[in-house]
Amino acid sequence: MLEKEIAMLEDAYQNYETTKRELAKWPSMNEVETNINRISEEINTIRQKIEDLIDKLGYKPENSEQELSDLRQKKEEYDRNEPIAKRRGTLLIEVQNLKKGLSVAKEDLSKILIEIKELDYDEDLHQKVREDFDN
Repeated sequence: MLEKEIAMLEDAYQNYETTKRELAKWPSMNEVETNINRISEEINTIRQKIEDLIDKLGYKPENSEQELSDLRQKKEEYDRNEPIAKRRGTLLIEVQNLKKGLSVAKEDLSKILIEIKELDYDEDLHQKVREDFDN
């Protein structure tokens, strides 16, 4: 009976030693608490940065991936249209110059039509004179 009790105590002692060695591999409670505190501080710092970015952005994106995709498409469209927009002033000046040229051409045409009318040109008379001349 004593031998059974000794055997049980030896088993318990073996378990104790195994557990003691296993626990020795792990960091101490103070180290774990220190790490937990450090990680908590990092989480709080990151959380604050996120809140600052949300404040700077003005709102919290619901679907940030979709919004990012939309912004990229808008940027591509902007990049395509930017050269045209930069030339807008030049194009407006060119249109104004063309309008002035057209106006001058209309005035010239009007003057020529008035001169032709003042000549009292008659197509039928001209045709008759031409036929007489050819005969």
